[in-house]
Amino acid sequence: MIKMIMHGCNGAMGQVISGIAAEENNIEIVAGIDPNMTKENPYPVFFFRVL
Repeated sequence: MIKMIMHGCNGAMGQVISGIAAEENNIEIVAGIDPNMTKENPYPVFFFRVL
């Protein structure tokens, strides 16, 4: 099992990759990092802001 952290998980490409990973048996997204906190995900998402 591959466990991964998704950077940019709430962007368009991040949501596509999250959907693909959800359908795979050998990949699990365990956390996400994104400045956009408006989407719901099945994994915890941590906020970051570039100064």
